[in-house]
Amino acid sequence: ALRINYPLMLSRNDGSCPVQEALHVQALPTLILLDRQGRILWRGEGATPATLARLDHMIASATNTSASRVTR
Repeated sequence: ALRINYPLMLSRNDGSCPVQEALHVQALPTLILLDRQGRILWRGEGATPATLARLDHMIASATNTSASRVTR
């Protein structure tokens, strides 16, 4: 019950995924947060509670920044 509420890309580690190659994924799972322009905002390896908490924090920060830009 991870309660993930954002898009995910899943891939096997068999070297056949061009996105995996472009993002230089070396370990699974690798978590990469992209902005709407495709820029990497954050990346982490492993799905530990600490890594997932950092990802959630980065998503909240990115969402708050985006929301404040829209309301100005």
